[in-house]
This record gives sequence, C-alpha cells and structure tokens, in this order.
Amino acid sequence: MTGNDLKAAMAEIGARIEEAADVLKRLPDRERAYLHDRGQQWPLMLRRVWEDAPKEKVTLRRPPPTAKQIDRMNEVLDWLLALAKQQRDYFRAVWLCCAERKKPAEVARIIGIHRATVYVWRDNGLRRIVEHMSHRRAA
Repeated sequence: MTGNDLKAAMAEIGARIEEAADVLKRLPDRERAYLHDRGQQWPLMLRRVWEDAPKEKVTLRRPPPTAKQIDRMNEVLDWLLALAKQQRDYFRAVWLCCAERKKPAEVARIIGIHRATVYVWRDNGLRRIVEHMSHRRAA
C-alpha cells in the first residue's frame, strides 16, 4: 500500500469511527422511554399559556439509527476491540481523537503525555486497523 493510499484509508477509518460514535449516542435509552410512558398515565390538566411555555431551552434529538448504521457501528467496534487487545494506548488515542473529536493537545492533557506522542499513537492505531482489515480481506 502506497503512502497516499494509506493516508486515504486512515482518513476513511477515522470517519467511520466518528460515525460509529454518533450512532452510539443516538441509540435509544430504554429507561427514558419507560419514564416517558409512566408520565402519560397522569390525567390531563388544563394549563395556562405561560405554563405551557418551555422553561428551558428545548433540545431536539436526532432520530434513532437505522439497522444498516448499527451494523456499520458493530463492524467498527470490532476493529476497535482488536486494537484495544493489541495496544490499549493506541486505542485511547484513536477513540479520543476520532470519536470524541478532541484535538491532540486536549488528548495529551487527558492522558498526560506529549502531543507529538498522541499523533504517533493515533496514526499507529489507525495504521494497525488498516493492516487488520487488509489481512481479513486477503484471507
């Protein structure tokens, strides 16, 4: 694999990890649904206009992920699990940089290392995932 192909594959893997993190955040929360259903058992009340006005800023939730998105997320989580078994430091750098969208300087402060080391760990982690995928395709 040439240098440009490797960089493109690493960028694609990074985008897939970011997508998987987004899907994880959008998965439905069973407890929230249960509490919402319980609240609907109360009788309806007549409210005044100012009581209906939202007191807090309303946050809109994105729709739950599709089955295809969940399948893609599971594939990415398998890659990350294989990386975590090989090298936990690389996994942490890849997850924080790609999934959490943190800058390497922030990751360096979180982990307690130099930011140049974060770049190396992230790139080595992505490279290992690319190699893992190429070995799976070859087999």
